[in-house]
Amino acid sequence: MRLRGFGLGLLALVSVGCNSKSTSPASVLPAGTGLCEDTCAKTCSADSDCDTSQGELCCDYGTAGKACSQAAACPIICTDDSRCDSTKGQACERVDLSLSGKYCAAPSAGIQLCSADSDCASTPGDVCCGIYDQPYCLPAADCPKPCTKSTDCNTANSEICCTSIPKVEPHITAAGLCLNPTYAACPTACAQSTDCNTANNEICCNGICSTTCAKSCKTSSDCNQQICCKSALVNEPPPTVVFSTGPHCTGTPNYSTCASCGSAYSCSGSTTGYCPGCTPSASGGGSCLGTRSYTCSDCPGCSASYCPGCTPGASTGTCETEISLTCATCGADYGCSSTECPGCTAGTTASCTGTTEETCAIFSESASYETYCEEATGCTWNSATSTCSGTIAPCASITNQTACGDQIGCAWSSSTCSGTLTSCPSLTTSTTCGSAPYCYWSSGATSCTGTLTPCASIADQTTCDNQLDCDEWSGPATTCTGTPTPCAQLSPTACTLQPGCQLVNN
Repeated sequence: MRLRGFGLGLLALVSVGCNSKSTSPASVLPAGTGLCEDTCAKTCSADSDCDTSQGELCCDYGTAGKACSQAAACPIICTDDSRCDSTKGQACERVDLSLSGKYCAAPSAGIQLCSADSDCASTPGDVCCGIYDQPYCLPAADCPKPCTKSTDCNTANSEICCTSIPKVEPHITAAGLCLNPTYAACPTACAQSTDCNTANNEICCNGICSTTCAKSCKTSSDCNQQICCKSALVNEPPPTVVFSTGPHCTGTPNYSTCASCGSAYSCSGSTTGYCPGCTPSASGGGSCLGTRSYTCSDCPGCSASYCPGCTPGASTGTCETEISLTCATCGADYGCSSTECPGCTAGTTASCTGTTEETCAIFSESASYETYCEEATGCTWNSATSTCSGTIAPCASITNQTACGDQIGCAWSSSTCSGTLTSCPSLTTSTTCGSAPYCYWSSGATSCTGTLTPCASIADQTTCDNQLDCDEWSGPATTCTGTPTPCAQLSPTACTLQPGCQLVNN
């Protein structure tokens, strides 16, 4: 899946799924609420509130509010083309379902609402996609089929019915969409983090499993070494998510019957060879010629198709050392736990260290320092006079890690990590080895044992043709019967093998 690409605040910055800060479909945050961020654009009411010497202007983000941004990034709200720069190819366009107004943008960045496919005729290949609460024109491959169960989908193309989609995109009206997980992952719905893949550090974020999740806040003290940002840029609604069906097969097979396919190509009858839908059958006796010189140990991949009679053995491997660490350095870098630093023991004490050289009064120099004043332990902000007063607390008196990190000049000293770090070679499984950040698993080769079936013992032409050392089939030709499978029902792999069928993305 992908997001529409118009560059308005979060419409350019937020992503969906495991790579995003949040998969929440919510739009504007509740009044007085923000998100914990490393940086935050300044809220403004006029250009004079911004650093114009650095090219900033007070940009209007509609219902989300105003914030200082680079002039070139400011969205231009419009009702007609008169406000737009035609020399730059701009027009007044509706750019996303999440934004009700129009903005100056290149026409290619705009969306076109529709009621029928004929409304999308200006762009070949586009259809009126009705899976959203406001249908709009999209390429056919970006408008998956609605579904309630996987049997509604093209299972030959590995499609499933993904019913968690409405949790990711609130404008979707369908109960689910037919997606091929190879090209568009189906988000995992959850009620708690134990429903997610915790081995991959996933957590349950607003009903969807994700590796990260933006934290809401009222003040910066709610955050961990971040500030509580209430800027317009975190209040904008997320962009509409577009879901791709991935490559699909179109066209008409060059052959109209299985007999004509069999006479031109090898009649394998499988989805990974020629003539899918057809059945190979011998019209008489025959034999497979050739003498085996290979052994099972020489078989590529120990495949049953190429090497009947051979059996793949278990894969072996060892745990190798990637970097050399001690318990002290491992604990400092990765956290002293039995998973990250096996064999080590974590201490129980931690404290706030350092020297606070600032005073509360220093935060009175500018109204923009309100957040820093509120974060500093011992300081109080007076909104009426825009001043900060009080006595800033010494580092050693602070017992909270977040407050310690917010105090200028202070740093949190974590607990010690002691003992003897378990060596990598003593970790005997790929799972335990992969959990240790200083080790990596080195896989060995897969063994292949047994006795290759002699060529003369192979009873059909298709198997004979695939065999190492087997020369040819001697006997009457194999016939090909049945009904050829249409291109649209083929998997991407089978499609590329069929003359007359093409794999397309739209």
